[in-house]
Amino acid sequence: SELMPLADRSLLLDVAAAGSRLVAVGDRGHVLLSDDQGASWRQVVVPTRAMLTGVAFADERRGWAVGHDGVILITGDAGATWTRQDPGNDLDSVWLDVGCDRDGAVIAVGAYGKFAVSRDAGKTWSGSQPSGDESHYNQITVTSAGELILSGETGLLLRSRDHGATWQRAELPYDGSLFGSLALGDGHYLA
Repeated sequence: SELMPLADRSLLLDVAAAGSRLVAVGDRGHVLLSDDQGASWRQVVVPTRAMLTGVAFADERRGWAVGHDGVILITGDAGATWTRQDPGNDLDSVWLDVGCDRDGAVIAVGAYGKFAVSRDAGKTWSGSQPSGDESHYNQITVTSAGELILSGETGLLLRSRDHGATWQRAELPYDGSLFGSLALGDGHYLA
């Protein structure tokens, strides 16, 4: 990316907390940091200009950002610097979101059934297809109880209680796209 004077007014698609810092990602590989709860933002340079669509942190320092062109970025300093973990040659893949579970797994989800898990901080990734088709997976939610909730096209809402080994589909009265979910507690969810 390049430092842009109006980056804080550009299209931003996701934000995550890294301790007390907020980290936002978006168009043109923009990554913005706020250390004052969003009152002001500063841009950092990252090794891509691809649209970044998702960001998540495992703890207050270590996080991942994903996006178009198969981009997977990692930071170990709360977003101040980033390096690429993807090989840089998968221009057809579109990652839409990333999540980290409490056991250290990193999960990237995307268009056309793209789903990958890393259990070694992103050094290696293995893929699967939780829904068995090529539906777009729009968001992965990791609940405080450690459940994974996968939201996607055609009313797709999947839940895993075993770190993604098996998935159960929720029966919903809606068959359109679901773009996210929120665990409300006591087994209740908002999608």
